[in-house]
Amino acid sequence: MKGPAYFSKMGFGFFVRLHRPQNDKFHITGLLSLITGVIIRQTYFFLSRQRQKSSSMKSSSTDIFNFEEFMKRMMDDRELAQIIIDKFREDLPGKLVELEKHIDGNDFRQVSSLAHLIKGEAANIGADLMNRSAYSLELAAKSGNMEEAKNAFVCLHENARLLVKCLEETSI
Repeated sequence: MKGPAYFSKMGFGFFVRLHRPQNDKFHITGLLSLITGVIIRQTYFFLSRQRQKSSSMKSSSTDIFNFEEFMKRMMDDRELAQIIIDKFREDLPGKLVELEKHIDGNDFRQVSSLAHLIKGEAANIGADLMNRSAYSLELAAKSGNMEEAKNAFVCLHENARLLVKCLEETSI
């Protein structure tokens, strides 16, 4: 094998370039990208297994929406809390539609980016289940596994429905 050879590792989208110098030892460039891909993939599969284990367990209402934690973040300012919740509820349906469009188009980068945004917003308001399902979707997109991303989206969509229902029942 002479000259550069390119290998794609397990569909990560990360490429490693191997070349053989005159002393017949391989030098690997792009190793950091490969390691990052492996870490992302292992984390994703670990979280997928955790989600499968926990899906059979009943979740509490504080997992759906932790009102006490949210009010701590808002420093007990009910007016501010109501504004943030209203804005979140207003924007969420559009983001879910956009996510679905990007999933159908196999746009890994946009799915990952939008899932990351939703993950952060969910964490800010204390929506733990939605935060975790958005994180699973983000990792699935980063690993390039669109089938798992579709499954994670279904979970995210269901958690969003539960959250909206819980927010409607919660008086701030």
